[in-house]
Amino acid sequence: MANLVAEFIKVNPDVEGGERMEFIVNMTKFNISNTAIFQLFWTKPQILARSHPNVLATTTWLNSLYHTSSKSETSSKSEDINLSNPLTYADWFWIRQPGIQWGAHPPHIEGGSVERWRDPVFRTCFEEILKGNWKNYDAFNLQGRLGARTSMYRRPNQASIFRTFQGWLALSTTAPTEGTLKVFSDILLSNT
Repeated sequence: MANLVAEFIKVNPDVEGGERMEFIVNMTKFNISNTAIFQLFWTKPQILARSHPNVLATTTWLNSLYHTSSKSETSSKSEDINLSNPLTYADWFWIRQPGIQWGAHPPHIEGGSVERWRDPVFRTCFEEILKGNWKNYDAFNLQGRLGARTSMYRRPNQASIFRTFQGWLALSTTAPTEGTLKVFSDILLSNT
């Protein structure tokens, strides 16, 4: 897939982001001189990767971890949401060499960071933690997100949809511990 996107960039050298990277393409890998973020969202290889049956099955399974009631309640998922049909979120094409410094895209909380604390509905997602009951925190309870205002300040590049697992389809070659996205949302297990 990465080779197909690289070919697209080679044929379309004016794509935004392309001027930040010198690349050499062969049939097996990129030779990257630095990090590059290309504003490519719907190229054929990206669509093929996002719609691969294994990606869709994994996303559907991960989505099944979420619910809208507390674990102690008997009701199941809200009728207003359907997480069994994954939505595609088109993110840009990102290439990063393993081991380089963070540069222009350091570790951060994805869009809505201020809203998590300013919006009273959104804040309920973290109510147990804020009360000091972190062992009771349920990262997969969607209830507080359903009516939350996730974009109070209309900042650019802020998603307006809830992305259950905003995973990146890795097209760069990385070894264990070299990736940039590190998430562990189960506080109880992460502190044992």
